[in-house]
Amino acid sequence: MEPYKIAWSNAVLYSKDQLCQRVAWALSQIFVVSTRDINNIDYQWTTYYDNLLRGSFGNFRELLHDVTYSAQMGIMLSHVNNSRPRPDIKRFPDENYARELMQLFSLGLFELNPDGSPKKDEDGATIPSYDSEDIAELARVMTGFAFDGELAHFGSGQWHVDAHLPMIIFDWHHDKGEKVIVGGTVIPAGQSGRDDIEQALDAIFQHPNTGPFIVRQLIQHLVTSNPT
Repeated sequence: MEPYKIAWSNAVLYSKDQLCQRVAWALSQIFVVSTRDINNIDYQWTTYYDNLLRGSFGNFRELLHDVTYSAQMGIMLSHVNNSRPRPDIKRFPDENYARELMQLFSLGLFELNPDGSPKKDEDGATIPSYDSEDIAELARVMTGFAFDGELAHFGSGQWHVDAHLPMIIFDWHHDKGEKVIVGGTVIPAGQSGRDDIEQALDAIFQHPNTGPFIVRQLIQHLVTSNPT
């Protein structure tokens, strides 16, 4: 980690784009990844952090795309080498990234008003923003990812390929059935993996919870930890 720490420390302390650096640091506390089990750690980490720097003044939809295809996030939340369901051998898509994409990176746990306050039902209880079926359906969308590189193939480990590159989709391992994800968005059968993923990210980006949920966290990291 030493080369990464030195490069990062020099950038955040001495570079002229201090606001950009602050926003990237705030984003890194939302889109969290771990150093554990990452090979060529300095290159992979600087590559991931560069995604956050590019996204700091950019469009949140593009940032969702970059994070989703990031090999570092693929390792962290195990959607790399995530294959289509095979009920005959009791194999089903890994749900980690699908769950955290909604819970931590976009919607949050409960439906929100535009000011970030939780919506309540007629009994005064909070309303979940998604359920277990939404997770399972989105997990089917997030299938077919694998590392890129000269020796890339589905199932390859990070030590065999260039895991600092964005992941690629192997359509043979992508679930091409119809999916109905959060908000009732229907992803039709027969599309490519990339088309499925882009449609799902569009729906999540446009969900009414995403703006208030992410903005409140940015206020907490950039302005005050207890915003009104």
